[in-house]
Amino acid sequence: MGEKTTINKRALKNSFIILMLIAAYFTGLFEKSISRGFNKAPHMEHPLFKDDIRSLRNLGFWPFSSYPMFSDPYHNPSVFRIEARGVTSSGQEKLLNIADAFYPLWENGLHRALKRSLALGKDPKILLQSLSRLYHNRFIKNRWYDKHRDRFPIIIKINWYYQLWDWQSWLSFRKWHSSLFKWKDFKSSPYSPTYHRLYFSSEIKYD
Repeated sequence: MGEKTTINKRALKNSFIILMLIAAYFTGLFEKSISRGFNKAPHMEHPLFKDDIRSLRNLGFWPFSSYPMFSDPYHNPSVFRIEARGVTSSGQEKLLNIADAFYPLWENGLHRALKRSLALGKDPKILLQSLSRLYHNRFIKNRWYDKHRDRFPIIIKINWYYQLWDWQSWLSFRKWHSSLFKWKDFKSSPYSPTYHRLYFSSEIKYD
C-alpha cells in the first residue's frame, strides 16, 4: 500500500513537471507570434552595426531564442562602443561616463537601444537628443551639479562619438583601465580604436 502511494505521488509530480514544460513551450510560441521582430539586414553598413561581439540578434523568447551563444566563431572580431563628451562654453570636451551621467542607462544598453530604434524605423538621434535633455534637467536645472561639479560640468552640447576597436586593442585597453564601470579616456592611454568619429551633436537647451 505504501509503495503504491509513493508511485502515485511520483507519477503526479512527473505529470506536473511535464504539464509545466508544455505550458512554457506554448507560452513561448504565443509570445513569439505576437512579438514584433525586425530586419537588421538593410542597416548592416550603418556604423552602429559594425561590431561582432555585441551584434543585435532577432528578438526571441525561451525556448525559441535565436542566440547562437558559442556556436559562432569569431575571426578578427571588432568591438563597437558609444562615447559621450560634454562641450563646455570654452569649447573644451569632458568625457562623460554614460552609466553615471545618464543613469539608469549604460553604454552597452545605449548601443543596443540605438540599433533597435534604427532597425524599427526610428531615428536614433532623437534618443540622443532626449538624453541631452535628461542631462540638463538632472544636473543643471535641478542644480545637482553643485554637488558633483567635477563629474558633471555645465555644458552647452554633448558630442556623441562612435568607436570601432579591433579585439586585441580592446582587450589591452580594458586591462589598462582595469574597471568595467569607470571608463578612462582612450586619448590618455597607449591604446586607440580603429576609428573615433563624431556621430551626433545634441544641443543643451537652457531654460
